[in-house]
This record gives sequence, structure tokens and C-alpha cells, in this order.
Amino acid sequence: LSGIITAALQLIFIQPAMTAYNAVLSAGLALTIGQVFIFGYLWNIAAKSKFFSLGAIFRGAQGVVSAVKLSYTRLQEMRIVSEFAWLVINAAARMTTYVIITTCATQLGVIPAAVNKTLLDLYILMGLCAEPVFTVGNVLLPRKVRKSQADALMHRRALFYIAVFMGSTLACAAYFICGSGILTHDPQLDTMVHEMKGLVAVTIGLSTTAYATDGCVIGLNGAHFVGVAQIVNTIVFIAVYFTMASVYGASTSLAHVWTALLVFQSLRIVEHVVKLVYDERRFFRQA
Repeated sequence: LSGIITAALQLIFIQPAMTAYNAVLSAGLALTIGQVFIFGYLWNIAAKSKFFSLGAIFRGAQGVVSAVKLSYTRLQEMRIVSEFAWLVINAAARMTTYVIITTCATQLGVIPAAVNKTLLDLYILMGLCAEPVFTVGNVLLPRKVRKSQADALMHRRALFYIAVFMGSTLACAAYFICGSGILTHDPQLDTMVHEMKGLVAVTIGLSTTAYATDGCVIGLNGAHFVGVAQIVNTIVFIAVYFTMASVYGASTSLAHVWTALLVFQSLRIVEHVVKLVYDERRFFRQA
């Protein structure tokens, strides 16, 4: 709903005669209004559900400091602190990769930087399509595992197959979009986008599949695994890119940056497949 509001306001606020600066401000205003709306909406739900009631926290505690310590202890006992920490590390490692991509592309020149911005926008937009599978894995699997671990593993495998199908479909869509010329009307940018369409399509397909599967792994207490794997993948990504940059020197191109990203996403897929197979084999050996 907030996305619809934001998009509608952007269409209203942004006019063709605007300068680039005013257009960015208008887009930011529309985004802010959309986020304020969803914040108010969720705040209202939380208030009605009494999420802001501090009675349960202070019950049995002597003062504020004691209540904070008690709350932290309970969160530790429920493994929420550990899970949260690894999820933060996971997100930070992934975002670090995108920051490095943008920085490296910018150093290659104006046109590669512009193409990278366009492709990264497409990459992130299509990655959001995996959000439903990621969320279902986080919400559904913990419920299933309470009843039956075998049932939970079966559902996780089914969600993985859905993630693979989704990734394949989005890869085809990305290939078509990059080759259609609709991303940019600039001839130089369009030529570079067209040349990279295969690389970008495969990377988007792998990224979408990996992100959706993240939720399936995290849903069965796999936040630690995902966090550690993401750190390793980021280190490998950095090593691969700078190795190629040292080999190709001045000939280093945007395609090399995205090749490193492709290796990064491929590692995520391999790790998830190994994790899924390992968990299933361990369960059936113990059964």
C-alpha cells in the first residue's frame, strides 16, 4: 500500500519541466509521505495489540535497570539476541558488496557508473520479488518445525523449488528488459546494457533465488549459518574483483565488476544447497 501511495505521489509531484534537483526533492517527499503512512498504520496496529505495554517487562523487576537486564536475559534465552546479531552481520556484508560495486563502477567513468546505477536499480527491484518467499520461510517454517521436523524440511525444500523457479523467471525477464532498450534512451548506455544483458540476467536470477532461500534457512534457526556465509562470500567477492582488476589493469570494465558479483551470488546458492542437503541427511540418519 505504501508503494502504491509513493508511486502515485511521484507521478503527481514530478513534472517534466522540473530541474533534476527539484525532481529528486519531489521523489524524496513522495517517498517520505509513503513511509510516514505505513509507519502510522503499523503503529496503530501495535498500539491496539498492546505491544507498547510495559507491564510484562516490569513485572518481577525492581526498577528500570533491572527491567532492562531481565528483558535482555529473556531475549538471550530465546536466542533472539544471537539471531538478531547474525542478521545484522548478514545485511551489513551484503550491503558492503553493493557499496563496493558502486564505488568501483564510479571509478571506471561516467558511462559505466550510469549503466551500473541503472542495472543495480533493476537488480534490487527484481530482488524484492523474492520477499514473499523469504517472509513465508521465516514465518511458516518455525511453526512447522514445532509439529514435525520432517514436515518443516519438506516445506523448506518446496519453498526452495519455488525460489529457483522465481529466479529463473526473473532472469528471463531481466534478459528481455536489458535487451529491449527501455532502460535508457542514451545510445552509449543502451549499448553497454545490451552487451551485459546475459551476465546481468544470470546474476539477478541467482540473487533472487539466494535471497528467497535465505528466509528458508533462517526460518529453521540458520541465521548464524547465513551470517558466516555472507562474510565469507563478501571476502571472496573483494578478492575476485581486485584480482581481475590487477590482471586487466586499465582494461578493467563494468563486466568484471558484475562477474565478481556473479561469483558472490553463485557461492550463496551453493552454500544454501549444501545446507539443505546436509540438514535433510542428518535428520534421516537420526530418524
